Amino acid sequence: MYRRLLLSLGAVMVLLAVPTVHAGGRDIFEEAERRFAAGNYSLAIERYERLLSDHPGSEFSPRAHFRIGQSHYNLFNYELALDRFQGAALRAPGGPVARQIRFWIGLTHFQLEDYAEAIRAFTRYLEDRPDDPRQIARARLYRGLSLAEQDDPARARDDITAALKDLQGREQGFAIAVLMELLTRFEQNEEILALWESYRGQLSDDDGYQEQRLRFAADAAFSAGKGDLARELYTALVSHSLDAAQWGFQRLYAIAREEGDRGEMQAIFRRAEQRLAAQPQRMSDFWFFLGSEAVAAGRYELAELHLYRVWDLRTEQAVSGEVPFLLARAIERQGRPDEALEILRESLQGEHGKDQAQLQRKLVLARLLIARENPREAVRVMEEVPERQTQARPLYAWTYALYRAGDTSRALTILDRSSSQPLVRELPALMRLRGRLQLDLGHPAEAVRSFREYLGEHPRDGDARIELIRALVGASQFSAASQELQRIDTAQVSPAQQQDLWYLEGLAAFHGRRYERAAELFERVTLESYEPLRSYHFAWSLYRAGQVPQAEGAIASVIEDLPRELFFDGGYLYGWILSQRGRHRESSLQLLRLLAANPPREREIQVRQLLASVYLEKGAYDDALSHYQALPGLATDPVQRAALWSQYGSALALVGQPLEAVAEFDQLHARLGDTPAGKGALLEAGQVLYTEGTLSEARERFRQYQARYPDGPDRDRALYWAGAISLEMGEPARALLWWEPLARDYPRSAFTPRALVETAGIYEERGQRRQALELYDRFVAAHPDHDRAPEAEGNRRRIRLELDGLSAREAELWVLLEPATGDPPPPGSDAWFRAVLELGTIAIREQIVLTSQRNRIVEYLLEGARVDTDEGAQAAILLAEYYRRRGETRAALEQYLRAAGIPGVSSERAAQSLYEVAVLARDEGERAAMEEALEKLLDRFSGSVWADRAKSLMEQNR
Repeated sequence: MYRRLLLSLGAVMVLLAVPTVHAGGRDIFEEAERRFAAGNYSLAIERYERLLSDHPGSEFSPRAHFRIGQSHYNLFNYELALDRFQGAALRAPGGPVARQIRFWIGLTHFQLEDYAEAIRAFTRYLEDRPDDPRQIARARLYRGLSLAEQDDPARARDDITAALKDLQGREQGFAIAVLMELLTRFEQNEEILALWESYRGQLSDDDGYQEQRLRFAADAAFSAGKGDLARELYTALVSHSLDAAQWGFQRLYAIAREEGDRGEMQAIFRRAEQRLAAQPQRMSDFWFFLGSEAVAAGRYELAELHLYRVWDLRTEQAVSGEVPFLLARAIERQGRPDEALEILRESLQGEHGKDQAQLQRKLVLARLLIARENPREAVRVMEEVPERQTQARPLYAWTYALYRAGDTSRALTILDRSSSQPLVRELPALMRLRGRLQLDLGHPAEAVRSFREYLGEHPRDGDARIELIRALVGASQFSAASQELQRIDTAQVSPAQQQDLWYLEGLAAFHGRRYERAAELFERVTLESYEPLRSYHFAWSLYRAGQVPQAEGAIASVIEDLPRELFFDGGYLYGWILSQRGRHRESSLQLLRLLAANPPREREIQVRQLLASVYLEKGAYDDALSHYQALPGLATDPVQRAALWSQYGSALALVGQPLEAVAEFDQLHARLGDTPAGKGALLEAGQVLYTEGTLSEARERFRQYQARYPDGPDRDRALYWAGAISLEMGEPARALLWWEPLARDYPRSAFTPRALVETAGIYEERGQRRQALELYDRFVAAHPDHDRAPEAEGNRRRIRLELDGLSAREAELWVLLEPATGDPPPPGSDAWFRAVLELGTIAIREQIVLTSQRNRIVEYLLEGARVDTDEGAQAAILLAEYYRRRGETRAALEQYLRAAGIPGVSSERAAQSLYEVAVLARDEGERAAMEEALEKLLDRFSGSVWADRAKSLMEQNR
């Protein structure tokens, strides 16, 4: 009930602002964002998909998945939307984005009637402590509705009660109606009346739910014994629907009866009779039964023999009408219906009197005429029978003859008369016939009630159950249809009925969003009599199951045969599929056919939007712009007109006409500046100007927006881009002036994290490292899942190292070697050695004060010295110098010898190491060791500079 009522509220759109930065796929992403913001969801999906395809590692990928989900949701493709939202959730496990995704997952599960999953999604969203009161209220409302659908009224009541204060408009009115219904289950009449009194002055009478609220309040007053209030409320109720009027008059009559006011009772009855003239009234039921012993005993030949003797006397004397009746029956039972029919016709010719058998004869005659495909004569026969108005079987014969003669509407009108209702209830076959008539005339919900009443009397009638299933499907009661399908014994149905059941089950599965199952069932249906409806639903099932090529074949096979009521939806599907498969020419021709059929205004807008995007894709820019330009003129609502106008401006920018786009956006703002799209036109103009490099004018548009709309929904976007453009123009001080209110007033904005990072960078460039560090700390704490969090984490660690005394280069190298997030370079890799050797060189050779951080480089040098490469030799030489400076001669000697002996060492490094060994030996007074080292150096590296130094050393020590 709640989901069906809620459809009138429309989709709840909670758009998530997404920042734009200099990164891979930025242009595609911004283009997709503009199309999404303009409501061009089909084209937006294509752009986001292009981003994911061309830039799979882009920082925008999680948001692209999320936006695709939102677009499918707005296009009512809930299965596809759910898949995308779940994918986006995996890519954004925490933060504001994750919360928004959980909220949308809950909405989508609710639309898919998966209430248990909806409850879980909204619960997770609320547990994250979001800060948007209205969205929190919506989450509680939808969770409450889901709980109610799950038969948990107590928790549902608590959720909806909590949501009320922050809901607005129709949502609030709907929530109050639902809450009243839940309170009714608990018989909490005083609470219902308190709720009514609290909100009756705040809610609109035409919000679609006033009737429900009024009825609950009136019933509560009646049950609580508050007669005056109940009378007031029921009097107001009777001005609503017929169902409400019937209920209100019944209650008003009961109040008057309890008060003993006969005059009021008569007045209420007259008012009700005028308003509810078509309602059934009780009449006496009549039962009759006539029979013959011979016929009843089944001795038809004997019955014929005796009855003919009497019948032969008809020319000589009056014969009771019972004779031809029984005679005809006996002859018919022997397989001679034509003889029986002629006997009955003759017996009724010229007969003016009436006997006990005349009615029975006419009933049998009518039945035989219908069996012989002559229903029109059967109608004439029954219209001569006055009992058709007062007795069940004559009424059935009359209306059934009308039905077979094609006069269905008249037959149903007769059965719907108030005087006919007792007879309909008396004879179950009349109830079934009325169900058939209601179904044929397009009243499936009423047919459902008729078939159910009939099956209450004849539960084993399989044919009637199939008719009930058909009515349930026609009334969109697909869950109930699925239950009834399970009761059918398929072993007892004919092949044609089996096809019928497959088709009906396919419709139930289709509307239950089980598209793969629906496609499987429709594929089994082979009879031509089901076309083109079968192929139409088959195509939609295949499309929604993701089998687009097969869907195209199915819809193409019947596109020319679709009835008028399916022409638009089927044609639009075909055009959409063709556009999705890149067959733009065929798609445009199909969409032009739809336009040629003069569809209603809203559908024309839908077709032109798709047609414009198709022209845009195939490069027919003039045609695309022509349709985009025509769209605003079709809209009657200013909000929609502004949105369509914004699409036109975006299309101009997209096809390389930025100046024209800016002009359209400026004009849109000037004319419809009070609409969302009209306000946003300033921002769109700014984006186009920024893209074109007209930075000063672009910044002016963003400034104008925040000045004119200080409480505008996109003020954070305007502040961010004004600052970003200022920074790009080389005016960091002005950038700070824009970003300061952004960070202060919009801490939860998606633009704020990037502004914080950029602000910190400005402070750092100015040398204000402590201010920069404070901003980096704030960013990492508030936005740990942001895509720039690793960068911020590295920057703040680097600044801390600098503040601890390290040089800027050392801090940079230590952050590279020991990153705060992510994996460090693998030990022994080129990047690892470059950092270790440079840090070692700074710490050891530049003779600076060794801090605890600098001393840690020794651990890395020891690890590097164990690697058999030239870089390992460099690490060993640095270690040797470290030990040498500390006076640890033996340790230094070992490292020099290690460096000289590494298989991958360069000749320069080996010669240097041998020379340093000789110097150490000389300093220690080990002349023999010195000479041995020098001889090896001269023998192996005679051409090096170290050989010249070795000769000099030997001469000095002779």
